Amino acid sequence: MLTPEQKIKDYGVDEVYKLLKKFHAVKIHKGWNKQKHDSFKRLEEGLKRNKYMQFIGDSRNVHLSPKGENCLYDVDNQQRGY
Repeated sequence: MLTPEQKIKDYGVDEVYKLLKKFHAVKIHKGWNKQKHDSFKRLEEGLKRNKYMQFIGDSRNVHLSPKGENCLYDVDNQQRGY
């Protein structure tokens, strides 16, 4: 199980941090508009380019809420499950 204490501070010096900042800067009122979807697509592409690992999990287990909220964890490559 990941705990909030295992989160690592993100100092925001890489391409992905800049893409996240742009993604969060797109303000919406109801649902996502084209600009928000396009920004998310660029973020996903940047994550792949920078070799971030994708995983699917319950937001409660990684202590995140809305889509696009981010944090860093130091997780062993061999870890399976929570």
